[in-house]
Amino acid sequence: MIKNLQIRLVCDKRGKITSGIKTNEGYPKAVEYFVIEDFPEIEAEYGKQPKKLLVAFPINDIHSLFDCNYVLYSKNQTKIRQCDGENCIHRIDEEINGVKYLAGEESKCICDEIEDDKKRCRCVMYLKCWILRKNGQLLSPNIYLFQSGSENSAANIFSELEKVRTLNSEILQNIPFGLSVNMISSKDEAKKKFPIWTLQAIPRNQLGSNIEYLLPEKKKEISQSSEIGKDPIQKLIEEIKQKSDCVKIDTMLSSVEQLDRKTMLIELLDEKIKTLNIDYEIETSPL
Repeated sequence: MIKNLQIRLVCDKRGKITSGIKTNEGYPKAVEYFVIEDFPEIEAEYGKQPKKLLVAFPINDIHSLFDCNYVLYSKNQTKIRQCDGENCIHRIDEEINGVKYLAGEESKCICDEIEDDKKRCRCVMYLKCWILRKNGQLLSPNIYLFQSGSENSAANIFSELEKVRTLNSEILQNIPFGLSVNMISSKDEAKKKFPIWTLQAIPRNQLGSNIEYLLPEKKKEISQSSEIGKDPIQKLIEEIKQKSDCVKIDTMLSSVEQLDRKTMLIELLDEKIKTLNIDYEIETSPL
């Protein structure tokens, strides 16, 4: 067997998962959810327009899982140029500002010298991962390919991967992560919004409680559950208002036995009383 044979992650051939669609007129449009219409098994688990997914990685090598470059494609999707921000690789013969470049030639980055924005390279990020069920189990053995054109999303994801790799003895494999997408307003124009992706590690031994943060619809189910009363949050707030001293919230939740439900109640309560200016403490064991 050949030594140092490179591991290749073969992705699902049905397509890429993005946060963009084409309008009926054929124009690209950013959306605030992951487009998974080619993957019925994901739709069955998360719905047709999920904003958050549980994912995991099959290997530990970041560079096999994550790739990000500036690239330029032609209308027929031929890659014209690829750039890392410092050097460009010209994949076809081209002429820029009177200078000719040959296919395969490498030069210093020329994007800043190009006036026509359509001829500049743009960020493209790829992420390869498994998708997990909401309970943390593997949804499919297929490796899914995610694609984003956001440099901010790329920075978010790479930073989280590098952080977890550093803190976890170089290990990324099989750790559950929450991958989410949110529409963020442009810093220059509030009306302009862009889908930004975020990755967050979820230790498997905490999955039962932290899954509620990842999937907010579960939070709603818990708050309305008959097991913990019709409106436990409002009841607690009324009790807090009647106390003059700093309130020990965890003591008031002693009747809630399940740790994940208690955690969610504390989270919901915290959100509701922030505006009440009440002095309180949450005394509970770390998750």
